[in-house]
Amino acid sequence: MPNRILKESIRTSRNVNNLSDFDFRVWVYLITYVDDYGRGSADPELLKGLVFTRRKGVTEAQIQKALTDLANIGMVILYQVD
Repeated sequence: MPNRILKESIRTSRNVNNLSDFDFRVWVYLITYVDDYGRGSADPELLKGLVFTRRKGVTEAQIQKALTDLANIGMVILYQVD
């Protein structure tokens, strides 16, 4: 698995700094979850189990809202595959 590096520019990014703390956490966790091309399932049920494994208080609804928030500002792209 390749290393994924967060650049120091996230400290001054308007998009990143306008995120809620939870949305930021989802975004960072997704970086550790997606494949080499940045792709992964956006199914909140799967993400709950794979990304938020030890966070019992996180709900699928919170994850779905965070994904929608991130998509609305262009930080993730959500799409469907047949």
